[in-house]
Amino acid sequence: MKNASQNLAHQPVMLTEVLEGLMVRPGGAYVDGTLGAGGHTQALLEASSPDGRVLAFDVDAEAIAIAKQQLASYGDRVEIRKQSYVRMAEAAAELGWLGFDGILLDLGASSMQFDQAHRGFSFRNEGPLDMRFDPEVNYPAAEIIND
Repeated sequence: MKNASQNLAHQPVMLTEVLEGLMVRPGGAYVDGTLGAGGHTQALLEASSPDGRVLAFDVDAEAIAIAKQQLASYGDRVEIRKQSYVRMAEAAAELGWLGFDGILLDLGASSMQFDQAHRGFSFRNEGPLDMRFDPEVNYPAAEIIND
């Protein structure tokens, strides 16, 4: 299993294309629906500085812990929610946000999740057949298959 400092070195995919496609601007309001280790969110905050904001979602508590450490210096410019991105409208309303200038959804499991055998996403590493992004909800894949 990789340690947190190795995970912090994770590089987000297609970063230049994401920033160009979202046309990130200073003062903008953005959603990162799949926070992960926080790489895309950090890039959105940098590109929208000095006052851009990001509302970020993830259901993976391990990823959120890493991202919070990575993004701590941005203070209240970033709001992190441990919930699914499907609740972005509700979360935005709670924050008083009237809309978004861009929404990013980098869907699927991350390399960080595949690399951690205890998460059960990879066939390359010995571990339980779990495959949950949030191990606190539902059932592990092994239980679903066996039932």
